[in-house]
Amino acid sequence: MQMQQPFTGIVQSISGAKAIVVPDQHPEIVTREFIVPYYWRKEMGNIQPGEKVLCVLDDDMHGYVLMRCDGEWDYTLRNTLTIEQAVTMNDTLSVASDATFSASLTATGTVQGGSVILQSHTHNSSAPGTPTSPPIV
Repeated sequence: MQMQQPFTGIVQSISGAKAIVVPDQHPEIVTREFIVPYYWRKEMGNIQPGEKVLCVLDDDMHGYVLMRCDGEWDYTLRNTLTIEQAVTMNDTLSVASDATFSASLTATGTVQGGSVILQSHTHNSSAPGTPTSPPIV
């Protein structure tokens, strides 16, 4: 499959994975639906009608949106993200909502809930086998 020369245009409408684009060089032409890759759709790349995009056609006249011309993306994933392999993070993970784990959680650093540090907190007990106090900070 051969690709034609890329061109810029304005998104006229977008629905799901498809967009209608008006080419800058030929504003009298309205394209048929172009495929919008998942990373540029509303939920993720936030392409909206009225925005300039870079497109390409193949020999069969199927169109593809390659990118936003402003290069902007706010790094927000707006849908559920499923990762099926291991993930390594080299910086802080911030979670703004509840977290649920359906498997074990292993930590090699400090585990802290509120002001209680898991590894170094203590409890008082009146005798072995009796209920303990809340954690002593």
